[in-house]
Amino acid sequence: MTNRDPVELAAKQAIRDRVLRAIALNRHPGLHFAGHFLGIAWKEVSKASIVMTLADGPHGRNADGSVNLAVLIFLLDVAFASVARTNSPPGSQIATLRMLTEFTGAPLSGPLRVRAEMLGHTRDDVLNQLATSAVVQCGDEIVAYASGSFAALTPPAGSSLSVLPWECAAPHDAAPADEPTLEAGERAILNACDAALRRGSQLSSFIEHFWGGTARLSARGASLRLKLGPHCSNRVGQTNGGIMTGIAAATARAAAPANMRLNNISAWFISPGRGTALRFASRVLHAGRNSALVRTEITTAEGARVMEVVTQHGARR
Repeated sequence: MTNRDPVELAAKQAIRDRVLRAIALNRHPGLHFAGHFLGIAWKEVSKASIVMTLADGPHGRNADGSVNLAVLIFLLDVAFASVARTNSPPGSQIATLRMLTEFTGAPLSGPLRVRAEMLGHTRDDVLNQLATSAVVQCGDEIVAYASGSFAALTPPAGSSLSVLPWECAAPHDAAPADEPTLEAGERAILNACDAALRRGSQLSSFIEHFWGGTARLSARGASLRLKLGPHCSNRVGQTNGGIMTGIAAATARAAAPANMRLNNISAWFISPGRGTALRFASRVLHAGRNSALVRTEITTAEGARVMEVVTQHGARR
């Protein structure tokens, strides 16, 4: 395909319109840009559990047609945070402390559905931790089981989280934002979109470039640099934890032996993802006949540690 192919042009324009519509929706309190862009929806909300869905589409798929890992983990993280938020003081910022995701091996294809449940909370800790669990489906198949730990924090000064994401006042029929009206942060989102559309190919899709690009292989493993901006940030200006975890897993998968699939992800969050960029560095700790273990470190451009991720990979039959 070339840029003159009418089908490709229409597909790219549809993604660009989707980005501009998400920008318009993001002008209202509640859900953040990434949630509007992907089109996440809350189907059930209670203190006990949350059910969320995400429609399938080319804007969230890899070049091979599978659901992008960062998209899947993003939805999982938002579901976890939602059920934690229903059990926290109003206006709290929900911070991810730990996530564990076990994949079943079922294909990552079709619409996503997550059911997250509240398990309980710790006692006698200075930082009260909320424990959650979840089941992730693609279509009718279970693709992953997950658990997580979260904390309710006071939002940074100048931030307001008084409107819950599922109570967002944004109109469902909002038109795409007019480009001449874009503010600096909104313009940065559109620039990131246009750059990703230019780089997308049969080997790497739009969403892969929109959220980080493809990992570079080295003798020690693989690495990736994510340029930060509002296209991958939450309402308080910090990089979304689900996006970071998904990118870390994709980088680790690139470092692991080619004949192995991703079995599980264990992620520990140390500090917020802030600044100009994040660096993902994956190193193979063990590579045997049937399994491999990969450690991925996420640091800021200045070298501050943001996350530690360990992934296990298993040989395919």
